[in-house]
Amino acid sequence: MESYLERFQRAMDLVHKKVNSEVIEKLPAGITPPQIMMLFRLYKLGLCKLSQLAECLEVKPSSITVMIDRLEKSGYVARQSDPNDRRIVLVQLTDKGHEVLKETGKLRDQALEPLVADLTKTELVALVETFEKITSKFTEQDKA
Repeated sequence: MESYLERFQRAMDLVHKKVNSEVIEKLPAGITPPQIMMLFRLYKLGLCKLSQLAECLEVKPSSITVMIDRLEKSGYVARQSDPNDRRIVLVQLTDKGHEVLKETGKLRDQALEPLVADLTKTELVALVETFEKITSKFTEQDKA
C-alpha cells in the first residue's frame, strides 16, 4: 500500500511538472526558465551586487555574469556602478524585467486555476493554509 508521503510527493511532482510545462511553453520568446528565476531573485533583492546574486542562487559569479549579459542585452536588467565604489557592479530589473515577471505570474495563475477550480472555498483555504504551514518550516530553517 502506498503511503501518504508517497502520494503527497507524487501529487506535488505532478502539479509542479504540469504548471511549469504550461508556463514555460508560453514564456516570451528568447527567455529561459533559469533567466526567469534570476529575474525573480532580482525582484526580491532589488538593486544588488552580482556577487550577492550569485550567492543567493548558489552559483559561481562567472555564471551570473554570462546570464546578466544576456538579460541586459534583452533589456530585462540594467547594470550600474556602485556610487561608493566604482569597482562594484550593481544590477536591477528594468521596467521590461518587471513586465515579464508580471506576465509569468499571470501564466502561472492560468495554469493553476483549472487545478483548483473544483475545490470549494473552504477546501481551497484549507489547502493553502496547510501548504503555508508546511513551508513555514523552510522559513524557520533559513532563520536558524
